[in-house]
Amino acid sequence: MNAFPISRRGDQRPKKQQGAAMLVALMILIVVTIIGVAAMRSSVFNSKIATGARASTMAFQASESALAALFTEAGDQNDANPDNALNVAIGQLSLGVFESVERCLTVSDMSKPGACAPRDRYDSAGLMQASYRLAVNPTPRVAPPSLDVNDGGQISRAGEGTTIFGDYQFVGVGHGRLDMLDVNQFNVQEFARRGIIPGDDL
Repeated sequence: MNAFPISRRGDQRPKKQQGAAMLVALMILIVVTIIGVAAMRSSVFNSKIATGARASTMAFQASESALAALFTEAGDQNDANPDNALNVAIGQLSLGVFESVERCLTVSDMSKPGACAPRDRYDSAGLMQASYRLAVNPTPRVAPPSLDVNDGGQISRAGEGTTIFGDYQFVGVGHGRLDMLDVNQFNVQEFARRGIIPGDDL
């Protein structure tokens, strides 16, 4: 007979797993997937915002360039140049035609008469269109009387009556367009130029 009794332990076989670890792993996977999809959607949304902002800036710069071309042409106004946009507008006004004068900016011609054709592009990359429209107020404002021709006013000429100078009020609209994203920007500027008012317009 043994002096020390042998104690029997219970059954030490591993118990069956109940699937708790798998459930926890599945929940973590779902949470990580949701976070990844949300981050991807946020990244795509931010990318669209950045692309739209850049496209709007490019279109705005194109419209500004169109107005700069208009002001350059206004500064180069010469009565001997019938193709000058201002001369065309004033000439139409004297004929009773109240239509805007349109010019298209291209790589080779910064003042192409008429509207832009589908293939006309302003930049070398072939992305942007730039154009402007010019309209003149049908009622010129008579300048104050003055003896100085440069200040406007009336100049008497023997046998020819009186020549009246006035300020022609112009409105220019610059248009920049990015076709691939259908982005348009318009910029409006008003300015005046002094010139001779025909007798019929008084």
